[in-house]
Amino acid sequence: MVKKDLPWLALVAFMLTWAISSLWWPFGHDQGIFAWVGDVILNGGTPYRDAWEVKGPAPHYVYALAQFLFGRTMWGIRLLDLCFLALGLAALWRIAGKLSNNTAARLAVALFTLWYAGGGYWMTAQPDGWAAMLLAVAVACLINKGEIIGLKSAAIAGTMIGLCCLVKPIYAGFLLLVVISPLSGSLFAPKIGLPQPLSPTDKKSSRLRFVWPVLVGIAFCGLVIAFTLAWFAYQGALADLLQIQFVFNGSVHRLAHAYGFLDHALLVLGFMQQGWVAITLLPAALGIAVLWSQQRPAAAVIITWTVLALLCVLVQEKYYPYHWLLFYGPLALAAGVGLAHLKGGWIQKNVVSASYQWFATATIALVLILALITPTQSILRWALRVNGYASWDTYYEGFGTYGWGDFSFKADQKVAQYLAARTTAQDPVLVWGFEVLVNYLSGRPSPTRFGYNYPLSRGRENVVEQAYRAEFMQALQANPPLYILILDQDVNNLMPKTSRQFLNDFPEFKSYLNNHYYLETTIEHFTLWRRQPTFVEMAGR
Repeated sequence: MVKKDLPWLALVAFMLTWAISSLWWPFGHDQGIFAWVGDVILNGGTPYRDAWEVKGPAPHYVYALAQFLFGRTMWGIRLLDLCFLALGLAALWRIAGKLSNNTAARLAVALFTLWYAGGGYWMTAQPDGWAAMLLAVAVACLINKGEIIGLKSAAIAGTMIGLCCLVKPIYAGFLLLVVISPLSGSLFAPKIGLPQPLSPTDKKSSRLRFVWPVLVGIAFCGLVIAFTLAWFAYQGALADLLQIQFVFNGSVHRLAHAYGFLDHALLVLGFMQQGWVAITLLPAALGIAVLWSQQRPAAAVIITWTVLALLCVLVQEKYYPYHWLLFYGPLALAAGVGLAHLKGGWIQKNVVSASYQWFATATIALVLILALITPTQSILRWALRVNGYASWDTYYEGFGTYGWGDFSFKADQKVAQYLAARTTAQDPVLVWGFEVLVNYLSGRPSPTRFGYNYPLSRGRENVVEQAYRAEFMQALQANPPLYILILDQDVNNLMPKTSRQFLNDFPEFKSYLNNHYYLETTIEHFTLWRRQPTFVEMAGR
């Protein structure tokens, strides 16, 4: 070990410490929903048919796998999330090492990890992040230093993109990478000597060298999707999957925010002007310029990767922080190459001044320091807890806002503990709000496939609302929950009114609640309504 390696070893130790600390992170809204669907799967159900959800099927089966391997925990999926992260980092290391040098690889891996860690508990264990990491694997297979990729590489890349499509169908657009890679390899590969005229046979062979990787990549992507559709058809849930993914998502979920051009521009600018992003853009632009001048085929793939990631954010029209995770891979890669080139010097090393070397080192340090700030705060909070300087109650208060705001993990935890003490594992519990996490934490099933109220709300703009509401009421009457939980103060980006207000817009459900349930208690923004005892239940007491 040499002295210059000490900063890198310290950075690796920091990232490993963060990885360990992330195992203590609880769930947010989204993780709670995925965990609930995973629980339904392990109990013999099928997503969409038995558990309504807007995401593609891949996240739900990953969460089910975590529960199968590690039980009803929250750290299990965090551990699998770290496995996805390791896979993505290995791919980034391979790309940067192949295109530049070891310094670029180190920087790309460090930046991606620190940015990902900076997203906190809400942005990690998210399927968009897994898609970002799978895409890094795909790009690692598609970059071949000027050579047209082999069929095996195309097959792996197509499979990775197919898995991304199982997160969100719009990620099928990344198949353009499979086209760009062999095309750029053909167009930008260095030409040696004078071109020789090709015979008809050679021309056909040359075209096939380009076409076959494209066809193989698309075919393997299609196989992943076809197998998934066949599985859901076998389970009798294909119609539900297609309705949610293309009818509800296309006409309701995607249009939850009606943004104009100026709104889009301001939201993109808002992301780009964050300190850790803004300071990275110039080194990233330098990295792209260096690659374009030295390895144009690879640069074309990386530019396409970047543009497609940005387009996916724009098309979804929500600008959630985790949507930007797709952008982290190409940004970290380009910035790593740019910073490594900056450190190496614009000109020959023997004429690079000492002041320039200090400038390059300071730039790298500043980029890393800005990326370190948020993960450092998270590690310090965790260290105080595990060393006994703070209670678990205090620790979990930092995840959400107890007493105000639309989410608090501590509130969900308290409600789940209350229910677990007063119900059995077979007693259904209905949550009228986004907090189906309560069902997962308490181990209590939902009486309907609508574990949260989003598909039953939003009024006339929800084209399937009436059909869903009729199904919902039938399910309640067939399987009455022991408790119904009504949330208040839970306005969020998808729900313009509180769940209590949406209850007033659903007279059939409100009447059912008032006629068959009584208010038992209130915990934070939850009101807990218990089913009135039947004559048989009262006689048995």
